[in-house]
Amino acid sequence: MHYTRDYSKLEEPEKSAEALKDIKGYLGAKTFNKVNKQFRAEPPIDLLQFEMIVSFGGVQGFPVQAWHNHLFPKETK
Repeated sequence: MHYTRDYSKLEEPEKSAEALKDIKGYLGAKTFNKVNKQFRAEPPIDLLQFEMIVSFGGVQGFPVQAWHNHLFPKETK
C-alpha cells in the first residue's frame, strides 16, 4: 500500500499529530506501539539513521521527522 499526504497546510502541533496518526493507521496500533517501545529502549539515534530504518517499513517524508521528534524529543533550555 502506498499513499501520499500533504501536510503543508497544517501548523504544528497539528501537523505532527496528523503524521503520527497516519503512521499508526498505516502500521496498525499494535505494531506502532511495539516499535515505539523498542526504539525508546535503546539510546537515541539521529534522524538519518531513523529515516533509513523506518523506510523499510514504508514510512517516508515528513512523518519520519514527526515520528523521530515524538520518540526523541529535543530538550529545551
